[in-house]
Amino acid sequence: MLASDSSASFGERLREHRRIAEITQEELANRAGVSPRSISEIERGSGHVPRRETVALLGAGLGLTVAEQEALQVLADRDRRTQDWPVEYD
Repeated sequence: MLASDSSASFGERLREHRRIAEITQEELANRAGVSPRSISEIERGSGHVPRRETVALLGAGLGLTVAEQEALQVLADRDRRTQDWPVEYD
């Protein structure tokens, strides 16, 4: 069950979904077609917020429902808006 904390970052929520799916960062990276380093950096909250297309790939790689994918996208959009400069990461 995901935490209901609305202050969770995109990276924190991504990590929660990945752990619920019981897959490693490497497995998610393979499923989504991104690098394991990207997953690690996103989950650590290193300031990178993935592009919308990448968020969709991550959601599909996790097997999320449409509603869950949309919620994840909302978090990514929010995190991107709160940054001092627009950073998008694949």
